[in-house]
Amino acid sequence: MRKGKFSKGIIVIGLIFTCTVQFFGCGSKERTENGQGVQESRTEPEFVYVAKHQEFGINGKLGEACPVGDAVYFLAGGETGQKGDAEWQAYSLKTEGVTPALFPLEMEEGSFVSSLCADAEKNLFAVVCRRTGRDANYFLTCYTPEGALVFQTDITELGRNDAYFYIQHMAVDKEGNVYLCSGGSVDDFSTIWIFDGEGSRIGKLPCETWVDALFMLPNGNMAAAMQEEGGACFKEIDAAKETFVKTYGNLPEVCSYGAVLSDHVVLLAGRDQVCQYDLEAEHFEELANWADCDVDGSGISGFGIMEDGRLLAVCQKRSTEEAKAELVYLEKKTPAEPAEAKKELIVLGVMFEGDMGISDAVLRFNQTNETYRIEVVSYGEEDYEAGKLRLDAELVSGSGPDLVWIDHDSMRAYAEQGILEDLYPYIDGEGAMKREDFVESVLAACEMDGILPCFATDFLVDTMIARTSDVGSKSGWSIEEAMALMESKPEETEIFRYGSKRSVLDRFLYGSIDCFINRETGECSFDDGTFEKLLLFANRFPKETAYDEEYSEPQKLRNGTMLLASTQVSGVDSYQMYAELFGEPITFIGYPSDGGTGSYILPAGPVVGMNVNAKNKEGAWEFIKLLLSLEYQSERAKLSFPVLKEALEAKFEESMRPEYQEMDGEQEEQPKFEITYDDWRGKLYAATEEEVNAVRMLIDHAGSVTAFPQEIFNMIMEEADAFFEGQKSARETADIIQSRVQIYVNESR
Repeated sequence: MRKGKFSKGIIVIGLIFTCTVQFFGCGSKERTENGQGVQESRTEPEFVYVAKHQEFGINGKLGEACPVGDAVYFLAGGETGQKGDAEWQAYSLKTEGVTPALFPLEMEEGSFVSSLCADAEKNLFAVVCRRTGRDANYFLTCYTPEGALVFQTDITELGRNDAYFYIQHMAVDKEGNVYLCSGGSVDDFSTIWIFDGEGSRIGKLPCETWVDALFMLPNGNMAAAMQEEGGACFKEIDAAKETFVKTYGNLPEVCSYGAVLSDHVVLLAGRDQVCQYDLEAEHFEELANWADCDVDGSGISGFGIMEDGRLLAVCQKRSTEEAKAELVYLEKKTPAEPAEAKKELIVLGVMFEGDMGISDAVLRFNQTNETYRIEVVSYGEEDYEAGKLRLDAELVSGSGPDLVWIDHDSMRAYAEQGILEDLYPYIDGEGAMKREDFVESVLAACEMDGILPCFATDFLVDTMIARTSDVGSKSGWSIEEAMALMESKPEETEIFRYGSKRSVLDRFLYGSIDCFINRETGECSFDDGTFEKLLLFANRFPKETAYDEEYSEPQKLRNGTMLLASTQVSGVDSYQMYAELFGEPITFIGYPSDGGTGSYILPAGPVVGMNVNAKNKEGAWEFIKLLLSLEYQSERAKLSFPVLKEALEAKFEESMRPEYQEMDGEQEEQPKFEITYDDWRGKLYAATEEEVNAVRMLIDHAGSVTAFPQEIFNMIMEEADAFFEGQKSARETADIIQSRVQIYVNESR
């Protein structure tokens, strides 16, 4: 797992803007039959909610937030400390204001806050960490609204024997009892610790699952939200008995926050929506959908009800260069009340809406564009195959979404059918944009017959890595050269991880299918002797492979009993890691191929394209421009490479920038990544210019994988399996494959 660090920012003045997003509240749904099948309809709602966004600057990352009355208390910072703690500072912000103030908590020097909550009287409760050298102690503290210390209880012993101990959630009930929900080692679940209003521990409640939230119920008791086998639920806690006394189910999703609405109704906020829950009827009703009000539900840090009845969510704005957060007010209005002019709708078709790149991009666009609004239509959530067929049919018929964001293979198929717009004229028509701004090898990989039907927002490079002492420093090799190197090694040498007969044949064909099929003439040459040799070579490996309990891949790469590493390079750290694993200079040798480097550009996720029949191409291009912007490119490609050259070079520069931390009075360079791979654990520091240049060269000379129909590979593997089973000779197998593939190619031309 990679571990990075957050960078500290500065507090800035924000701005207020409104988003006229309306969503139904207190309406009802019914299912109706019509000639087109079953559809969902709504009755006229009693009211709608309108969302208003208020942006404000923060110092780093947003932590826990507690809306109380007309104020919001929150944590910000997030710089990782020596023991992995997030070093937060507490701030307060008046609602409708834009400038947070540092909250003056009375703490000893060297202390910082790790968790925070508040009661109705605006008393603050916090878990404070205090460091002495390399040791850390933790305290449960209470402060007055002015920041004066009321009590302090040492709680270090709670996690003394668990290196993974941390506080997940914190809340206070009507009686002033404080609840700390802790997590521990990977094999344990949550534990709820209960303290009275003076800081004395009065209870401990082990849980059989993870707790997702703590919130107060109308009777003043605390509730814990969680996911159990029966679905999402929350459980009422009896503090005196140290037990759960009642379970409430029938929830649409696990809630992250709760707030009291009346004597028998609570508001529950989850990742996707806000609903009101009737405790007597154990029934929920949706009030708001976060996507409809341009909020990323996963970025919410606090939720509550304001004194004037408006709902308030405190959210991290992760899609901006500057460190910012926002308050989102949800105000109830009747449908008859006037609303601002609606934006023009652009439909974006996806297979799954959960991709973070899609969510972040849509959220940013809808929050900032004054003319257009993206609506996401997910085709594959319930049934992928049926959804894909529906999307295909819509596009072929001349309808469908304005934009499509799905896998590259599907987009190439659409491009071959002429149903995607060429994006080059749009790039060329932008005064502030030109083709040279983008990584040429990526554009070439997405290009088809001189047009750009789609593009990847970020990418990886698929390659093979070998010792320079084995293959030299130059990238690229032929099938014959790869086989010769392997045959020069001792018999027990493995070619790469899980190198079975099938996988070796597949990997060797991956970049070299052009050796056997001429795309221009359609001529096949599986019977010229080369493929026969490849079959015999692949047959020397085991039929099946399994995880080696005795020797790991890192051990085999280091001691030379494994020849190659097949991997997808996503950053300079990939190069650094494999250099450490091999223990000597390495070369991006690539997959065996008929010319080129044998390294290939792969989209890191879905690729985007414009429907040639889009109803609003200008608006669709506005969304694509956002994806190509420096800000988005810099944010998107955290574990991949951006397609914008400027963003890519900035990533290279960042990889070479050392990070330091004061340790015992001296500045010590810190690792940028700590990586675990099988039984190998390594620390990677700032990259050298030589390492960056190696990766830059890899990208510049990477090609695109030749796209051949899956049917061809199925034919090859079907016949190869018969050979591997001893049913046919290599010569017979090559001849049969030659005949079958040649017939298929002829019929397809």
